[in-house]
Amino acid sequence: MVQRLPRLAPLVLIACSLVPQLSSAADVSSFAAASAAFERGDYANALTLFEAARAGADGPAVPFNIGVCEYKLGRYVEAEAEFASLAERFPSMRALAEYNRGLALLGAKHDADARAAFNAASAAGDPKIAVLSAERLAELGPGHGPSAQPSWQGFIQLGAGHDDNVALVDEVALPVGQSAGSPLVELFGFGGRALAGPARARLDFGGYVVRYADAPQFDENSLNVAATFARARGPWSFDLTPRYERSTLGGNPFESETGVAVRVDRPLGRGLRFNAFAAYADIGSLEQQYDALAGARRQLRLMLTQPVTRGRFTAGLELEDNDRAEASVSSTRRRVVLGYRRGVGADWSLEGAVAYRRTSYDKPSGDERLTEVLVSARRALGHDWAFTVDYRRSDNDADLTEFTYSADRIAVGISRAF
Repeated sequence: MVQRLPRLAPLVLIACSLVPQLSSAADVSSFAAASAAFERGDYANALTLFEAARAGADGPAVPFNIGVCEYKLGRYVEAEAEFASLAERFPSMRALAEYNRGLALLGAKHDADARAAFNAASAAGDPKIAVLSAERLAELGPGHGPSAQPSWQGFIQLGAGHDDNVALVDEVALPVGQSAGSPLVELFGFGGRALAGPARARLDFGGYVVRYADAPQFDENSLNVAATFARARGPWSFDLTPRYERSTLGGNPFESETGVAVRVDRPLGRGLRFNAFAAYADIGSLEQQYDALAGARRQLRLMLTQPVTRGRFTAGLELEDNDRAEASVSSTRRRVVLGYRRGVGADWSLEGAVAYRRTSYDKPSGDERLTEVLVSARRALGHDWAFTVDYRRSDNDADLTEFTYSADRIAVGISRAF
């Protein structure tokens, strides 16, 4: 793979020369050992040691060096996130952080985002960084100088596969002649852009379409629109997102959702990151046969993420409460999930997760216990294209026999970010 980062080395020297603000002798020792490992080219060990010093670090030196190590290890997504956080938390470092964020985005083949980062670096007021940013913009091609404005960004994926239990029920409970499994074709996409002004607001649109060749009664379309308002206070970041969604099922109008979500994110030290999500949705029926589903849904998700060499662990707890028109579909759900993602070489990444969900209903009709295993492989193809393979195994143990089932779903897809 061609490296397009000829200017990284001077920036690494600047990063390593920053004076760390550390709260203990142990943190100072970790920083010194990390710097020595970095000088030897042992970036994996340097990253581990810099992460160990993060908890006691008040200044930009440690997170900056973590971002550089992640870049050196080919972890471009993690490096970009680290530099973005650095630019937000330390305005005096914005020019350098945005420039290195652009380098990481180039490594991840997100050229459009890299242009925006280099433009931000140019506008941050450091003449030396402005010159470097202009060089990177020139390499990206004409018409993308410092005056360029961020364009629409988005993602689209087309997939095909097979689901052997579309209805998610025991096959013997289906009407005679109705198939439980079916080939499928699905299309997912979203797009959005930042709105003008200092409010850090964003407008997004998304949609999902799935077609089942042997079970058209489960064909689904959904469209949604959302606006996100972001704020940052020190290490905390906050998002407020009102949204609206409308969907069809089997070619018929199905549901509408009007709601609002709040996200909170904060680093906890040593690479550990906390994320919380809370949402409320008012759900309306679009056709009389679905009136029983009308009502409200409340959700809370708590997530911890821990980066490790070339990968990351995640652990989450999800709570959901449904207050619907019929007690038989008004449910309380508790779900725990553990996941791991790892980069394999420069282009491949593998991800796996296991989840357990328990559901109880307001009307005494028995509980359900769902176990899921999810595995995904992704390969970057260049020019913002990627190839994916996704597999999910579901086993539901229900007190009512007809809702005890197992299901296997596999799909391959091709996607592009723009």
